[in-house]
Amino acid sequence: MEENKNSLNDFINKIENTKMPKYKKLPDVPLYMDQIVNYIKDMLESLGIEEQNEITSFMINNYVKANIIDRPKDKKYSKTQLAYIIAIVFLKKVTSISNVSLVVNASKENDKNNDYIEKKYDYFCKLFEENLSETLKYVKLSLETMQKKVKQNTKKLESDELKEKYNQGLLFLALRLFIKAEVNKIFAEKLIYEVANDMNSTLILESNKNVEKANKKLLKQQSKMIKKANVSNLQKEDIKNKKGDKSNEQ
Repeated sequence: MEENKNSLNDFINKIENTKMPKYKKLPDVPLYMDQIVNYIKDMLESLGIEEQNEITSFMINNYVKANIIDRPKDKKYSKTQLAYIIAIVFLKKVTSISNVSLVVNASKENDKNNDYIEKKYDYFCKLFEENLSETLKYVKLSLETMQKKVKQNTKKLESDELKEKYNQGLLFLALRLFIKAEVNKIFAEKLIYEVANDMNSTLILESNKNVEKANKKLLKQQSKMIKKANVSNLQKEDIKNKKGDKSNEQ
């Protein structure tokens, strides 16, 4: 139980002191694909998100093919493109890539104005930090309440029982957060639906088709990679078996 407490406290302290990189803090020099991927992975790690598949070169190519972000120039991505990719990485975790495309590309005709891009991206960062702060307060208060109850029952319950009650409390807290996220998602997607209906339906359908085609292509590429890896493993296993048979014959 103490390990859980320490782990959670470390995680909270880590993300509590982390800020999203504002537009002026993003690299001014255009970056290659691998530099973009590494930059975003480092940023996600600072926020406690360490999953390796949150951003890959395949995904970025997918966004380009779906016209969610502009094509790179000389294989390099600009500061504006990096800002868009960061926003997409966060948004795609909670909604479809089609909805992400609609939100990200809103008023994109103004992107030639650097001041507008900066305000648009910094507003995204501001919203993220406000919601993060709000959730952190709620989680910290909930954990403090749980830990007080555990202390109050220390003399009444055995250590295993205390641990079980504490873990149950964590699960109920996770459940509340999941439900809150789902309710927010329901309303957000309703708003997206209303906006989509009010826009040019032909353009929306075309954008969605591009996204779906790119998604299908990405899935095929990933499937081929998995098959190749499986075949390679089988070949290695077959070689081992043959060597084993020869040694047995000798």
